[in-house]
Amino acid sequence: LGFFDSKQAEIACKKLGDGWRLPTEAELNLIYEKNEELGEFKTNYYLGMETGTDAYNEDVAMHLRMSIINGEIVLLQSDQELFSQYGVRAVRDHKP
Repeated sequence: LGFFDSKQAEIACKKLGDGWRLPTEAELNLIYEKNEELGEFKTNYYLGMETGTDAYNEDVAMHLRMSIINGEIVLLQSDQELFSQYGVRAVRDHKP
C-alpha cells in the first residue's frame, strides 16, 4: 500500500473501502511466515494494529511494528515510533 505513519496508515486502509484494515498481531505473524509467497517487500518494518482496553475499560488502538527480517513484533509507544513511516500491507476478512 505504501509507507505511512500509524494514523496515516489507518486512513489509507479505510480509503480502500469494504473492510480493509491494518493486520492484527496474528496476521502479522502469518505475513512473516508466508513472506516468500507474498512477493516483494519494500522495507524491513510493517505496521499492524490490535484493539485493547485501557484502565477505564475503553477501547484503544495499539499500533504494532513487525520486522520482516526476523518476525519480531513490538508495540509502538513513543511519538517518534508512532509518527515514523513504515510499510503497510492492508488486509480484510475473507468473505465467501
